[in-house]
Amino acid sequence: MKSAKNRNSDFYKTSKPFLKIQRILSAQSKNYTLSQIKSMSRSDLEKFSIESTLLNSIFSKSVNLNVSNDLKDQKVEIQTSSIIDELNKENVNEDSKKIESTNTNLDEKKDFEQMDQELVKSLEQFSGIDVVYPNWKNKIQETSIPYMERNGEIDFIIRHSVNTDKILNLCGESGIGKTLLCKTIAQKLNAPFVFVGCHDNLTSDDLEGSIQLMPNELKQIQTKYVLGGIAQAIHCANTSPNKISVLCFDEISCLLPQVQKLLNNRTNFSEGIEINSIGLKLKLNKDCKIICLATQNPAHYSGTYPLNSELLSKIKCVLLKDLSDSELINLIKTNFKDLISSELIEQIIQFKNTMSNAHKQGTLDRGIDTREVMSFCQDYKIDIDYKLDHDTALKSATHLNFFGKYSTTGIDEHIKFCAETIETCFGITDTEVF
Repeated sequence: MKSAKNRNSDFYKTSKPFLKIQRILSAQSKNYTLSQIKSMSRSDLEKFSIESTLLNSIFSKSVNLNVSNDLKDQKVEIQTSSIIDELNKENVNEDSKKIESTNTNLDEKKDFEQMDQELVKSLEQFSGIDVVYPNWKNKIQETSIPYMERNGEIDFIIRHSVNTDKILNLCGESGIGKTLLCKTIAQKLNAPFVFVGCHDNLTSDDLEGSIQLMPNELKQIQTKYVLGGIAQAIHCANTSPNKISVLCFDEISCLLPQVQKLLNNRTNFSEGIEINSIGLKLKLNKDCKIICLATQNPAHYSGTYPLNSELLSKIKCVLLKDLSDSELINLIKTNFKDLISSELIEQIIQFKNTMSNAHKQGTLDRGIDTREVMSFCQDYKIDIDYKLDHDTALKSATHLNFFGKYSTTGIDEHIKFCAETIETCFGITDTEVF
């Protein structure tokens, strides 16, 4: 399957003659879509005084395509050859007319050549392909689990992100709520939230957009251009009532060094971005703003890379600490009320601290984070809601979120340590659920 970049290039090459005709018709106050123009016959287009050389470039290609597809059919070959002969005769006649034309006709030809150059320039501004713009209303956040604020960091981040053009990078251990904090900030500002998940294979298509095949209301496949993360953020800021959007680069340190360069020249939102593949430029309107946030795990996490100096110069860092025991207890009680008993909460805190300390000391490759604790509580609630007993619900939640994950490592010492800690903290001696 072709990459988005190749599809962009193919679209531009194959559609260029039709785009020129679209511009000519537009100059005549006749507005047709690209699909409508492609469905027109040669005689239809001749009514609009389209230059024959431009029509030949389109319809001769169409004939040649039919020849290549029907080589085995002799009758079609003969028919096609006759069609080509007719076209060649028409070209000869056209050439003869040009040779015999008056100075006035030569001037018209010069006018057309000049018009052609102007069309090429206009194509650099916009290609005519349908662009899928996001609806800012669909980007407004509704967080199911509230963010547990430590010490006024929400207002701190809003204050310093609104008044800067730099990226505010939220750094801290996995699972402490960095991404949830970004969503909470967008929610508090009532601003659309645009999420870009960073990874090794991030491309300019993820940031700018790409040509994609999409079904319309009639379930017909159409070629459309879908905006990427940065382009979406610019459009949402321009169209939302508050004239603001929140753009989040999640786990920015997962970008390969060569991929990080993609962000170096694309985060100056006031200058906008140019999408060369379709000749579209997006720029922030006056008084509009993008709050740009990022999240980053510590350097000792696998799959992370140091940020390059140019990208670092565009970043401000906010160090977030993990929830304290008392803060985690409050979070569990707030979300699960009386379902999780004080005794079970104490067991959970003991297990999390034991596993996290073992990770810090190098005994384990990873610890247990706040996100996994909340997932444990959610799975426990699911079984209780299904009228299962406490022991069954506890065993299921422990297996799904703790023991099962360490079993996938294949490291016997880690699996044994996890099983022994589960037995010590929860009293479960058999962690198997099937």
